[in-house]
Amino acid sequence: MTVRNLLQVLSICLIAQTVSANQSGDDALDLLAGTCPDIRQYQADILSAEIQQTPPSVSAQRDYGWTHQTTVKVVISNQPAVIPKEYHAQGQRCYFDLGGKSQNIEGLAVSKRACNALCGNVGQSFMYYTAK
Repeated sequence: MTVRNLLQVLSICLIAQTVSANQSGDDALDLLAGTCPDIRQYQADILSAEIQQTPPSVSAQRDYGWTHQTTVKVVISNQPAVIPKEYHAQGQRCYFDLGGKSQNIEGLAVSKRACNALCGNVGQSFMYYTAK
């Protein structure tokens, strides 16, 4: 299985686990792709990706009111060929936290400058993206 296929499967699993009955899987996939669209062009440099249901952090509960969270962990190659060197992403482990109230995805929290650069936000150490 290629990393691209793995990411696609993980995205589908993520959607199945976090989408409410009144929110279609296509809408959630569009949300994920729309929130962090640049990551698709860097798939060749992604060594692995895994998905975990995790309890929301204290800050996510306090700041966003999240009652559930799904974390997608992505490991970047030590020698990336596609990701620009100025992103300093080599060897990074990026954690993309999706969460909300009930079972709706309400937002995506991304820490680390390198990981936010993969989402197109170069120079940002933390970003919270609101689901639309």
